[in-house]
Amino acid sequence: MNNREIYKNSQMINVNGVTLEVFEAGQENKGNPVVLCHGWPQHAYAWRHQIDALVKEGYHVIVPNQRGYGKSSSPESVDLFDIEHLTGDLVGLLDHYGYEKSLFIGHDWGSTVVWGLTQLHPNRVDKIINLSVPYLDRGDKPWLELLEQFFGSDYYMVHFNKKPGVADTVLNNNTHQFLRNLYRKNEPMKEPEPGMMFINLALQSQANGEPIMTDEDLKVIQNTNVIVIGVGGLGGYIASSLVRLGVSNITIVDFDIFDESNLNRQMFATTKTIGKVKVDVVKQELLDINPNTNVVAINNKLDKDFDLSYFNNIDIAFDAVDNIESKLFLESLCTKFKIPLMHGAIGGFYGQFGIVMPGSNILSEIYKDRKKGLEEKLMSPTFTPAIAANLMIGEFVKLLIEKDALINEILFFNTLDHDYGTMYKK
Repeated sequence: MNNREIYKNSQMINVNGVTLEVFEAGQENKGNPVVLCHGWPQHAYAWRHQIDALVKEGYHVIVPNQRGYGKSSSPESVDLFDIEHLTGDLVGLLDHYGYEKSLFIGHDWGSTVVWGLTQLHPNRVDKIINLSVPYLDRGDKPWLELLEQFFGSDYYMVHFNKKPGVADTVLNNNTHQFLRNLYRKNEPMKEPEPGMMFINLALQSQANGEPIMTDEDLKVIQNTNVIVIGVGGLGGYIASSLVRLGVSNITIVDFDIFDESNLNRQMFATTKTIGKVKVDVVKQELLDINPNTNVVAINNKLDKDFDLSYFNNIDIAFDAVDNIESKLFLESLCTKFKIPLMHGAIGGFYGQFGIVMPGSNILSEIYKDRKKGLEEKLMSPTFTPAIAANLMIGEFVKLLIEKDALINEILFFNTLDHDYGTMYKK
């Protein structure tokens, strides 16, 4: 049975010092949990065919993306991916849901984690089912040496450890081709090729055999992930346009509530939403536009205390904040996480927009002698946020389709005098 419904909305759950993206089904069966642990190169989506059946058998199904996968935190240090941390994440999930123990089902690398869980936290395990990877008893020789002895230096686990970063670069640059070539069946027999198997697959232009995963399945892993900082004037229009474009994974961030002063220019401010948390209102409005959208709503301020794990696996960020300090902090985060930043700012009849690439520090240069933006002085009439937001969305589309986007260029517009031109170009 194929259940994609739960993948349309995820929860971000803080456990064991990281944030895990978690999908859930069968909440009506609370008290009878099963935790499904995926492998590599996989995603929680790997369990889509099993979820309905488990719910019908009376299970509360919990499906995390392990650290490093999907939108879950991806710590920089390799040491933070050892078996103690990975099993600690699963224990943290049980604590979050209030469960003393659970049935765990693992596949591939997920089986290795579950085997480790039974040894390190046996009191938290009810039963286990492990697929693909049997229990491997530790011998006298370290695993990497043993694997290299039997399979050679190009075996992928050996290669990953002895040549860190090499395979990462190739797989990141050829993600679609790699996944397309990996998930196949009925492939013709052929002689083994020299080199590391996964790198060869990533660079192979012609796929062999028949596909296991459909284009729809691949898109679940590959869809553009967007974060919008600020969902008031600019951000409300931006978020609405992104959903209408078909963007399926959107994270929205704002710490404020709607008040009467927002009614003149903020898309989702109405007499019914005054006093309500902005991100909660906007999330529901976005889901009303397209229920298939995965919307993560973060009711927090973007400052030094913000949980940076929300930027993991984000492809593009939108700057819809109304103060210079937050804009500069967002620019620094986009540099840190190597994310293009769709910049926008408004005030009165005026606005500016463009694309700030990681490391360009354009906003730092533009705002170096300014502490306040124009909006604080001129405010914004009803139409200015909508104009700026749609110009930003246009550049977003052009960036995705690689068509003459404003890369490291900021344009201004003046609706009072119908003036429009380049403000800054690097």
